[in-house]
Amino acid sequence: MSLLNRIILTAVALSGVGHAADAQDQPVELGPMEVRGSSAGLPQQRQPGSRLSGDELRMKASATLGQTLSEELGVSNASFGPGVGLPVLRGLTGSRVRLMQDGIASHDASTVSPDHASSLEASLAEEIQVIRGPAVLEYGGGAIGGVVNLIDNRIPETLPARPVTGTIEGRYASNGDARTTSFRLETGQGLVALHADGFYRRSSDTEITGDALDIDALIKQFGADDYITSADVIENTDAQAHGGSLGISLVGNLGFAGAAVNRYENDYGIPPGVHVDLGVVQHVRIQAAQTRYDFKAELHDLGDAVPELSLRTGYVRYAHDEFEAGSPGTQFNNEAWEAQLALKHVTRPWSADAPVKGTAGVQLLDRNFSALGVEAFVPESTQKMLGSYLIETLEIQDWRLEVGARAEVQQVTQHASIECVGLNTRFHRDRSEFTSLSVSGAAHRRILPTAWLSLSMSHAQRAPDIQELLACGPHLATQTYDLAFSFSGVDTGGLEQETFNTLDIGLHWDATWFSLQLNLFYNQVDHFIYQRNLSSAANGPFYNPEKRLFQGTCASASQCFPLMQYTQQDATLTGYETELEWPLLETAANNWLMSLFSDHVHARLENGEAVPRMPPMRLGTAVMLRRSHLNAELRLTHAFKQGDTGENETATAAYNLFNASLNYNRSLGATTKATVFFNARNLLNEEIRNATSFLRNYAPEPGRSFELGVRLEL
Repeated sequence: MSLLNRIILTAVALSGVGHAADAQDQPVELGPMEVRGSSAGLPQQRQPGSRLSGDELRMKASATLGQTLSEELGVSNASFGPGVGLPVLRGLTGSRVRLMQDGIASHDASTVSPDHASSLEASLAEEIQVIRGPAVLEYGGGAIGGVVNLIDNRIPETLPARPVTGTIEGRYASNGDARTTSFRLETGQGLVALHADGFYRRSSDTEITGDALDIDALIKQFGADDYITSADVIENTDAQAHGGSLGISLVGNLGFAGAAVNRYENDYGIPPGVHVDLGVVQHVRIQAAQTRYDFKAELHDLGDAVPELSLRTGYVRYAHDEFEAGSPGTQFNNEAWEAQLALKHVTRPWSADAPVKGTAGVQLLDRNFSALGVEAFVPESTQKMLGSYLIETLEIQDWRLEVGARAEVQQVTQHASIECVGLNTRFHRDRSEFTSLSVSGAAHRRILPTAWLSLSMSHAQRAPDIQELLACGPHLATQTYDLAFSFSGVDTGGLEQETFNTLDIGLHWDATWFSLQLNLFYNQVDHFIYQRNLSSAANGPFYNPEKRLFQGTCASASQCFPLMQYTQQDATLTGYETELEWPLLETAANNWLMSLFSDHVHARLENGEAVPRMPPMRLGTAVMLRRSHLNAELRLTHAFKQGDTGENETATAAYNLFNASLNYNRSLGATTKATVFFNARNLLNEEIRNATSFLRNYAPEPGRSFELGVRLEL
């Protein structure tokens, strides 16, 4: 508390606020970007990753975070119907990808199960950062596969440039009759800066090409043939969401301190799939609500050796109910408190011209999680984590060197035993403890005046998440039986932590007539954790939710819940991301550009089988027009057939995704800008089955859609 008091009292006591100085001397806190650095002579993306902001973000913003980022190199969308979309980074998602709100995790239930939507709202974001590689050491094991950080300025770090600034936006999409409105308002006077934002989104059932169910694939996977499907639309995929934030800060020359409160609610349907009872399709819906409180403070210029001290905390209460035919089944609750304290420092051990800049930090997490009700499959549990890290950076001539280390202790306590329905047994583990150690190193070398070569290596560990340790029972929404214990009924003691040994090689080259970005990566993983599908059409076993027991074959589609067991073995993930861009035509008024891009990840388990639900190889091209008030793009992406599937999975066919976008803006006076934008998605109206989705055979991606939006900036 003494540290908080010092920060707040320092901010209140400040006088002579310098707006221009604040804008230059108070960089927005980009936790992972700080690790990667931003020296004037270095390219913006030396390590693989991307960032979306401004008009580009407005054009790509969608109802889900995964869909918003799906065109970024190395990023795919793990959809679960149109209401859910989680980012997949180089084939990794769930508990390995840390979804953050301005440096603090979202703490919803999206990592627990693929049917749970994220509470992060892209329509309110000012910037979305995607970070991969060694830079994620700052955020612990939950970021071992990467970080997605959404910046929305809900806690203002500077005073607004004018008495009142803000935006209001409305958009309409033809597919599903989707409508979204959002606003942001910022003001301030003296030492006080205020922020308010909000959004409302509503859509009806999603329109598709052909049938919702891929019946041939389902018969191959399960054996049953009594499926009920819909044509041209996915039933029960209507959704409604709304939310907003209020934030306040005290801002001065030496820093700021502020707090914000956010409320988020989401009501969406799950594609019906095989939810059938006596020939009637049963609709499953999820109603989620989250309240979040954030505090953030920074002190700058504390001395030559300590340029910045920052503190951020977040407290989140999240709950959602899963309903079938209007009756409640399971309620998920997640209550979490997280805090991060970071000290930036500068030393000069060798020369005043070669300073070593670094960040030392401490991170704490206290989380209570439960899944309660008739379909509960994860017991009430507590997760506690304490982590500390140190990252150092040296820039000298044409070199940049980085080293980092992190130590983390995690403890998961199970508060009550869980009955494994159908196995006639109960499991209880009092406590599971893990100690993780991670190290990283990177070297960046200028090889040409406009070209940089990067090499980075890391050794990082991740402790199993709660559901990976303790799940046991049928999960109605995913139509699976999730099991973290032995199917024989014997407790084998749980999973070990997994270890990633990673090598990244990157090339960034900005020549006079082209720009090239190339990233190669190699991940060797010890004790890789994944959900193994143990159910085959020939031998089962399948869980029958009506009889509450396991059986060898599927007599009916509604009785076929496959057994998904959390297991682990060594794995190797390799791949690349590349993009080449060059000008087609440059005039005083117009700038025509063209690009070629591709990404791919190849993932194998030690036994030779493929890692489940990997994205296919993608290859595409884009033509772009850039003018002072107009941006336009045509983008064609070819996704290859994904036949390299996991155990008891079915393949997905190749497809072509053709998108178009147009963005036109004009100034309306000295401080007001109006923007009109148009998006066309899946113009070829192809049937697209998503290889990263659990619902690939139940729900294809949306068909053709046209979207029109208007944005007014004050």
